[in-house]
Amino acid sequence: MQPIVYYLMKVILCSAVLYAYYLIALKDRKFHYYNRFYLLAIILFSWIVPLFKITMTYDKSRSLNTPYQLFEVIADNNGSFEEKMLAVTSTFDWNLVFIALISFVSLIVAVGLVRSLIRIYQLIKTNPSLTIEGLKLILTDTKGTPYSFFSYIFWNRTIDLESKIGKQMLAHEWVHARQKHSADKLILESMMIIGWFNPIFWILKKELYLIHEFIADDRSIENNDSAQLAALLLAAAYPQQQTLLTHSFFFSPIKRRIKMLKQISSPQSSYFRRIIALPIAASLFFLFAFRTHGVTIEHPAVNNQYTIVLDAGHGGMDPGAKSSTGITEAEMALAMAKRIVALNKNPNIRFELSRDKDEFIKITDRTTYVVEKKADLFVSIHMNASPNNQRAGLEIYCPQQGSVGFLRSLPLAGMLKLSLDGEFKSSAVKTREKHKIWVLDHATVPAVIVLPGYITNTKDLSHLQSRQEEIASKILMGIENYLTQKEKGYIKLPSEAEWKQALPSRTKTSETVKFTPPLIVSDTVKFTPPLIISDTVKFAPPLIIKNKVEVVFDASMTLSVLEKIKAGLKKENIDLNFEKLEFDPVDEKLNFIKFSVDCHDGFKGSAGLPLSKDKKIGFYREYDPKEESPFGIGDISK
Repeated sequence: MQPIVYYLMKVILCSAVLYAYYLIALKDRKFHYYNRFYLLAIILFSWIVPLFKITMTYDKSRSLNTPYQLFEVIADNNGSFEEKMLAVTSTFDWNLVFIALISFVSLIVAVGLVRSLIRIYQLIKTNPSLTIEGLKLILTDTKGTPYSFFSYIFWNRTIDLESKIGKQMLAHEWVHARQKHSADKLILESMMIIGWFNPIFWILKKELYLIHEFIADDRSIENNDSAQLAALLLAAAYPQQQTLLTHSFFFSPIKRRIKMLKQISSPQSSYFRRIIALPIAASLFFLFAFRTHGVTIEHPAVNNQYTIVLDAGHGGMDPGAKSSTGITEAEMALAMAKRIVALNKNPNIRFELSRDKDEFIKITDRTTYVVEKKADLFVSIHMNASPNNQRAGLEIYCPQQGSVGFLRSLPLAGMLKLSLDGEFKSSAVKTREKHKIWVLDHATVPAVIVLPGYITNTKDLSHLQSRQEEIASKILMGIENYLTQKEKGYIKLPSEAEWKQALPSRTKTSETVKFTPPLIVSDTVKFTPPLIISDTVKFAPPLIIKNKVEVVFDASMTLSVLEKIKAGLKKENIDLNFEKLEFDPVDEKLNFIKFSVDCHDGFKGSAGLPLSKDKKIGFYREYDPKEESPFGIGDISK
């Protein structure tokens, strides 16, 4: 079938569905203004919606969640039906025939519209007029009058303006003029030039004109007196002449007009009947505009059996970072991890979740879990956060640079970065020399932390929420690619001695290390090492001894001391924020403190306490891997 015919079929079907709803829920109900615009909207909506073509591509090899399954049933069938209809070919171009036929009839309808406009213009120019309340009253003997066109009312001289019936008729036409009903007619008749083929449009046209009469009757008849309206309708003969664009007082099925005048509306019922039109319109848009295109993405073939620990960061009493909408890092990380597991259909890959609910897991237990499950890989999912809400993009962390763990993990990080690059404007593979990351540096297998965006950045947060399925799929793809490349022998790491020899001097701040794992033999991974490697940085007043940072706040501290502490910790990549401070008005000593701290390695917290000679508060971060409690915060009074 030719494209033009298929499009016109959709226009007819769309208008038929919307008009069917009008017949069921809106017709002969006393909300005429809503019905007026609803009928006009049917015409515009029916023309526009079939023009939209929004194609969504999905991977046929993956299972879809419930909303996507519904989408596939409707939109995919719509797309495949469209392809079949449009695929029918013929040696003769029927498009030309359809266009010629439509154009010929449209020309006839257009001529009728132009003749009506000319007729109205002639009546205005050839007949005397009066001005009443800003409206032009054209006095004429033309049959079918009185009727109105915009600010003109064409009045029959035989009807006495001063009579009761004359005044009622004038009031009726005055409503038509003030409500701009002629604009509706002009729009509708213009649409009929190209939509004459649609029988629903002809029905809509008649119904809309009747809605205009309902509005005029309701506004012009005193006290909704149905007997008065009946007397007016029967006071004169039906018109014998009228133009397409004018409103005649005598246009009407008398019974419906009298019935509508007597009807009493129910506000609650009318609101429900009107609002239900919105989901119907949305469903039609979904049905006509969307179509899916299923493709089979070739997922890498993994031949050997692998166990992968998928770690959802934070949880329980440690919610992690929080977005402006209130959603926490722990929630989003768990949702992403579960989605990755659900998408996996490879029987040779088994995922083990470090947590499958909102619970607190110690970092030492997370690394122990890797050993217990005899895992081949460790992939931890976190969400990034920053006080600077402009920071955005993907970050993937590896173990400490130059370590054996780093050598093992860099290829995995590289594959994940390649897979996820298209989702984010910026991406980077990183590591830390200072403030090491426990779960990475103590892993016995390739281990990475994936942070797919900043939840403190509104665009990243929206992207994470709207494209969770796609991001999870690409993380899974990166893992599959790594395992495939490993099986094929493409991942060949240099020895630790060769790696250290390749590292530049750490005092050269502008130099970049170039290293080919090779992930894919021709690719080069660029990696900038951290510049600060010292385990101990001396500054006061934070106490930094070897691998431990400890800060104690007491009542003797002043604001300047607190600022020095904050600045010193900043150099150690620890963010200290004072949420509330109260000082003694006399000696300016600290009476109350509430603060939060973020070590940027998964450890963060907040605390508050009134201070005195015996009351102290603080926090510590222990970087010694042998310590069972690497982080603490709160009241440390003796």
